Amino acid sequence: MSPNESSSEASAVIDRRHNWLHRFAWFTSLATLLLICSGGMVTSKGVGLAVPDWPTTFGYNMFLFPVSKWVGGIFFEHTHRLIASTVGLLTIILAIWIWRSDRRRWIRNLGFAALGAVILQGVLGGLRVTMLKAELGIFHALLAQAFLGMLIVIVLATSRLWFRISEIDSIPRATRTLFRVVICTISIVISRSSISRWRMARSYRTHRRRSSRKSMPGVTRGRYRT
Repeated sequence: MSPNESSSEASAVIDRRHNWLHRFAWFTSLATLLLICSGGMVTSKGVGLAVPDWPTTFGYNMFLFPVSKWVGGIFFEHTHRLIASTVGLLTIILAIWIWRSDRRRWIRNLGFAALGAVILQGVLGGLRVTMLKAELGIFHALLAQAFLGMLIVIVLATSRLWFRISEIDSIPRATRTLFRVVICTISIVISRSSISRWRMARSYRTHRRRSSRKSMPGVTRGRYRT
């Protein structure tokens, strides 16, 4: 076998490995998109506290919670937690896979950054339930979008198109341009989302204060009746 043939076979094996890595990154990204949609459903229906404890579910192991009890808001919140756990497992596999099969340092670092982000995301989701702070919910939602952005970059960087472009001499300029576009897009999305969610949180706190004042007997406009 000639050196050229052995080299071509080795490159073919590497291509197949990256193809599977690319597909798995796609699958993880789609699962994350489903997770974000599930979280939006939980928020829109106002059932984020339908399950009052974490990481357990009404005292049960989260993965052993009886299906017969998945009713009402519990169904949406518990399903969201299960999808989140699945995304966490997929991200662990993805980070290890990237570390073992990709020599590029930046993509390795991005894989572990995504892993750290999904761990922090889970902790924020749990603290949102146990501490009852709306601000944690805002960070929880924003980090979800940033995490999805990381996965999309991994999807792009493991694609055949990326490796084809990398053979062009102008790849440093193309890479810098891509990252600038990605960072600017993510920053704009997160900024708009953070402003809207901050307004929602402030409106929610104002509504709660007004409701508590109305429920207090003998109090009108902050003064006691005589």
